[in-house]
Amino acid sequence: MHKRITFVGASGPISALADEVRPLEGVITLEHQRGTALKPPGDVLTVDVLNRSADDVLRRAHLRAQRPGVRLTVVVMQSTAVVDGERQHLLEKDADEMLWEEMEAGLRNHGRVSANYVLLMSLGGIIAAAALPLETTSQTIGFVAASIIAPAFEPVAKVAQGLVLRQWPVVGRALLSIAVGYSVLFLAAFVTSLVLVRLPTVEVGTFLEQPVLDALSRFHLAPLLSSAAAAVAGILMVVSLRDFYVVGPLMALVMIPGVALTAAGLAIGETDLALGALRRVGVDLALVVLLGAAVFTWKQRRVHRRSPLT
Repeated sequence: MHKRITFVGASGPISALADEVRPLEGVITLEHQRGTALKPPGDVLTVDVLNRSADDVLRRAHLRAQRPGVRLTVVVMQSTAVVDGERQHLLEKDADEMLWEEMEAGLRNHGRVSANYVLLMSLGGIIAAAALPLETTSQTIGFVAASIIAPAFEPVAKVAQGLVLRQWPVVGRALLSIAVGYSVLFLAAFVTSLVLVRLPTVEVGTFLEQPVLDALSRFHLAPLLSSAAAAVAGILMVVSLRDFYVVGPLMALVMIPGVALTAAGLAIGETDLALGALRRVGVDLALVVLLGAAVFTWKQRRVHRRSPLT
């Protein structure tokens, strides 16, 4: 997918920006409508551009917008398909990169504290806790379902992005989302575990013999390597237009089942088990932030080389 970027602003800055971006090879179409914008009033500049050149366009817009008295409103969209016979060779070799503004909007949408976010995190906690005492196949299905349902990866990735771009309000909002979301996840899993241990079909002794408890509460090289690879993969999916599939890495990370096990351990009085699971969750969170920051830094230096417009 390529980009369609629309700029709305006063005639002078829009005209100057149009002159600056017109020579760019990656600009496929350029449309300047004078005086057609009603809100905010002014000109409209629409640019269809390759992914690889979108940062060049926004870099020029950023420099233009920083001048005193200049206001630009920017809308970024993805074009499903662009056909241009003369430049088809450029279209076919376009990059699969997402802009900083798109990443920020996507992570904000999935990880923002809202009723939907809180409900999804709580439902993920219930499902993960309910899966803990089940046999292996049903347990795996429950963990996978919880990872798909609970938006637990995005706010952590948002911390890494905010740190790299030095957007401290973004980091603050992301930490708030983590605190609220993971607290709700824990409380839902804790209440679910309290209910389950009172059922005659769930025996604490049998639960403590579950093979998965060792992987979720102790440190072994293979699971840690898997978590590290999943952390990098998740961030790469965010930056390369594949964020829809970020649930895959979340399945390999132990954050959701680990929080559920922490809650379950406290519910049955197994403090050591709960602390072990909590430490394991902390390591996975740290891997996402640290390795994610490394990926974002690499993308900033090699691809984007600019500050976001936000």
